[in-house]
Amino acid sequence: HELGHYINRDHLRSMGRGIVLLALSTIITGANSDISQLLAPAEAFGYARYSQKQESAADKAALQALNCFYGHVGGATEFFEALKDEERRFDLKAVHYFASHPELQKRIDDLSDLAQTMGFQSRAVIEFDY
Repeated sequence: HELGHYINRDHLRSMGRGIVLLALSTIITGANSDISQLLAPAEAFGYARYSQKQESAADKAALQALNCFYGHVGGATEFFEALKDEERRFDLKAVHYFASHPELQKRIDDLSDLAQTMGFQSRAVIEFDY
């Protein structure tokens, strides 16, 4: 997944967006203006949805890497399912609107749909003792 971010150049896009917004804010309102300080949280809120798209693209890259390396995508959703079990302990339903990552169930569903669309097989995960 994290390699997917690197391959998709998400780190560079994020830096570029931040630099452009900071430069525009500084040009329009001055370097230390109160308006510039107010724009930072608003920019972060707008970035959350953009970042969710990046997360979905990185999930897709990870799914493709799993299939390429193992020949199947078994276990691709296990991490998110475990997180979802933990999330149930908290009642934070609306938090995902502000989150930088997609809702867990959506990620699970999207990965399952993508695996089926791409014709990837799902097999049991074999655990090894190292």
